[in-house]
Amino acid sequence: MNKSIRLDSIVSSSDVSKKYTEVRTSVKEKGEVSILKNNKPDVVMLSFEYYTNLMDELEDLQIQKMITERYKNDSGISYSHE
Repeated sequence: MNKSIRLDSIVSSSDVSKKYTEVRTSVKEKGEVSILKNNKPDVVMLSFEYYTNLMDELEDLQIQKMITERYKNDSGISYSHE
């Protein structure tokens, strides 16, 4: 999976160590910051709001996928629970 990184949200791991409060503020403003180690993407720091929104969206997509698969396998026969 290849995801592009926003240039305005890249921080080196040494900057995170030295300027944590600044980086944290940036994360809260932008939602995410990509942290580089040895000039390569290493980890992503997310705000809690951004993270919970991602998890909600993921859950919605998983439910949608499950419904789609059930419709594909539907034999057209209905059963009553009465």
